[in-house]
Amino acid sequence: MVIAAAGVALLGGLVALYLSGTVHFVDTACANLDSLLPQEVIGQELALSQLADAVCHHLSQPHPKKPLVISVHGPPGVGKTYSHHWLARILYSKAPSAALQCPGMHCRGYKVVYGLDYLLSESASRLEALRREVLGHLAAAPESLLVVEEYDKMDCAARGLWRQLLQHPERANITSNRAIILLESNLGMAELEGLLSQLGDRTQVTQQAAEALLRGVVFAQWRAAGCESYEDTAKLLSMIDVFLPYLPLERGHMPGLVGLALRGRAALLAARRVLLQWEPGVAEWLAGQVEYAGPYPLDGAKVIEAAITRQVGRPLRQAAALPGCQARWGCSITLSVAEGGGRLELDVRNNTKPGAAAGAAAGGPAAAAAAGHRAGAAGAATRQLPSSSKKL
Repeated sequence: MVIAAAGVALLGGLVALYLSGTVHFVDTACANLDSLLPQEVIGQELALSQLADAVCHHLSQPHPKKPLVISVHGPPGVGKTYSHHWLARILYSKAPSAALQCPGMHCRGYKVVYGLDYLLSESASRLEALRREVLGHLAAAPESLLVVEEYDKMDCAARGLWRQLLQHPERANITSNRAIILLESNLGMAELEGLLSQLGDRTQVTQQAAEALLRGVVFAQWRAAGCESYEDTAKLLSMIDVFLPYLPLERGHMPGLVGLALRGRAALLAARRVLLQWEPGVAEWLAGQVEYAGPYPLDGAKVIEAAITRQVGRPLRQAAALPGCQARWGCSITLSVAEGGGRLELDVRNNTKPGAAAGAAAGGPAAAAAAGHRAGAAGAATRQLPSSSKKL
C-alpha cells in the first residue's frame, strides 16, 4: 500500500510538472522573442518589434491589470499565423523549436478559436459553445495565449461576449489578467498595401501611422455594424493595446522564405539519414517560380511550398528511395541550378561516415564522398551522366 501510494504521488507530481511546463509562461520567453522570432518570420520587422515589446512588458508585470490584447492585421500568407505558432513555442518552452507541437501537447495554454462566421440559425448554440470553450480554457490556463481568427466576422452577439470577457472577466468567475489575446484579421490589408505604395519603402512605415490607420479601419467597421453606442464602441476599442501591421511581402523576401521552407524539408529528410543541401542561387531560382502581381507575390508565402513541390518534390522522393540513401549511413542530396539557369539539378552521393545527416542542412556548397547520381528536377532533361551514374 505504501509503495502504491508513493507511485500515485510520483505520477501526480510528474503530471503536475508536465502540465506546468505547457500552461505557464517560461522566464526565458522575452529573450527568445527577440532572438528567435525574427529568424522564423521574414519581412515583418515592424510588427515583430512591436509584438516583442508588448509581450515583454506584459510578462514583466507581476500583476497586470488586464490581459494583453493585440489586434493583428494583414493579407493572407504574410506570417500572422506563423508568428503566433512561434510565439506559443517561445512562451511555453525554454527550448523552442519547430518540433514542438503547438497547438498541442507542448503548448496546452495556447488555443486558437475559429468559426465566428456561422449561420444565423446556428447563432445561439454556436455562441454558447464558444463561450464555454473560451471560459473553460481561461479557467484552466490563466496564462493563456488565446488567438481569435477572423475576429472581424463577429456578429453583434459574439462581440458582446468578447466585450464582457475583456471588460468584466470577474462576472464569469475567471482570472485572465495574465493572458495574452491575439485578435487576427485580414481587415485593413488594402489600406496597408496603399500605405506601403504611397511611402514606397516599408522602412518608412511608422508604428504610429500604421496603428492610427488600423484603429480607424476597425472603428469604422464596428460603428457600421451598429451593435452598440458610439461610446461603447470606443470603450471596446480602447481595450485593444496594440495594432500590429503585417505588411504585404515583396519579391526580395521570397528567397529567405524559400530557405526556411527548404530547411523544413531538410529536417524531415534528416530523420531518414538523408542530408539535403542546396547551392547558392537555388533559393533565388525557386523564388522566381512564384507568381507575382507587381512587386507582391500572390498569396504571400503560401505559394512557396507548392512551388518547391512542383519543382523538386518528386525528384527528392525518388532520390531518397535510391539504394544508397537506404544504406546504413544514408546519403547526401545537393540541389543546384543547372547551367543556363533553366532548371534545378540534384546530385546524390552515398555518405561514407556516420552522422553526415544528423541535422538539417543550411544552403551552400557541399562536398560529399563516393559515387554520385545527378538528375534534372521537375521533369527537365538530364544532362549527360557518367556511365556509373543513374538517372532518376
